[in-house]
Amino acid sequence: MNWPLLTAFFAVAAFTCVVARAQPSSENTVYAITSAAKGDYQWTEVKQIDLNTGDVVRNVYESEKGNYKLFNARTGQEIRSITINGSTPAESQLPFSGLSAACAYDKAHNRLYYTPMFINQLRYIDLNSPTPHIYIFDNEPLGGSVDMSIEANHFTRMVIGADGSGYAVNNSGSRFIKFTTDENPSITNLGALKNAPENGSVSISDANTSWGGDMISDVSGSLYIISAHNHLFKIDVQTRTAKHITRIKNLPVGFTTNGAAVDNLGNLALTSANFITAYYKIDPVTWQATAVTNNNLLYNTSDLANENLLLQTDLIVLSKEDDPRTRAARDRDEQVTIYPNPVKPNQPIQVAFKNKGRGKYHVLLADFTGRVISARQVNVDGASALSRVPIDLSLAKGLYIVKILDPQNQLLVLKKIIVE
Repeated sequence: MNWPLLTAFFAVAAFTCVVARAQPSSENTVYAITSAAKGDYQWTEVKQIDLNTGDVVRNVYESEKGNYKLFNARTGQEIRSITINGSTPAESQLPFSGLSAACAYDKAHNRLYYTPMFINQLRYIDLNSPTPHIYIFDNEPLGGSVDMSIEANHFTRMVIGADGSGYAVNNSGSRFIKFTTDENPSITNLGALKNAPENGSVSISDANTSWGGDMISDVSGSLYIISAHNHLFKIDVQTRTAKHITRIKNLPVGFTTNGAAVDNLGNLALTSANFITAYYKIDPVTWQATAVTNNNLLYNTSDLANENLLLQTDLIVLSKEDDPRTRAARDRDEQVTIYPNPVKPNQPIQVAFKNKGRGKYHVLLADFTGRVISARQVNVDGASALSRVPIDLSLAKGLYIVKILDPQNQLLVLKKIIVE
């Protein structure tokens, strides 16, 4: 293997490519659990926030208004308010009693699922209603009855996966919950998460590295936890195995990841509960952080949610058409075609070069952690060439990277492929 070539593979920054929808929109928003005021830490509000600017697009739930109705999620029947001294609602009937740090957006039904940290219960907001309608799964503790005063038991990560089901994980990873969103929902405790053998000293259950944060899903069904300490784990749902991938790079000192979502450029967006001068976008290949700045202070958040999946190829391109970097990247992409995508194990992918300069090009296939699986050399005569890169039958389903270097070992194109 050519070691200088491998050095170039890891050193060159990635350029992600996404495909526009048939009817594009300029919105790049998330649902955020936050507070009524910037800089506050009462996680009782839900706002829809523009990731580019930090501006509030919509106030979904405002605790001070108290204009909500409570319903039983099983029966649909309204739950009549129980009050203390005839005026104050019972604690358990306040939608965000005990605060919340875990939510997930169900696009199919336009619902925002969440759970309060100190109440062991799944809930959701019906976003179709002009005033907040809150549905609770009453008397159905998530994963059994446990002491919710213990921080290890708090649910702080939640997402709707590619299969349409919801997933939630408590701080210690001892309860991995799956819930369906159909007409007859089931809530199942899948058990505790397990560490992959290669994790070494970084354990999914370690409070010093792995508690808190948020969870996202990719298109192949894998889940990812980004902990409050900025460590990234990939979760295999079937085996409940958590594999440590990396620690997010270039985040400022003191930044804790508390909210995570995929933005409309396919990047990972991170927000913090205690850092309010910038949100951050993360390239999902290099895991390098770049600040998305704002002239004003931003809302700090305990969690984020939207419908986007990592590696999704129908996201919206928001870059301006006259941006020379965008135009140059598009031109490069049009000169190199990779197909099929997705691809089956043991099936070759075809890398086609069109009207490229003469010389020897290098085609590298790597897994999500950067491990090079295959490296091929392609001789291009100035017109066209085709390279076949076989996919190993033993490869697990998920994301892989095809990286192409020009004859000067400079990055030409980087593309993601899915093995399904």
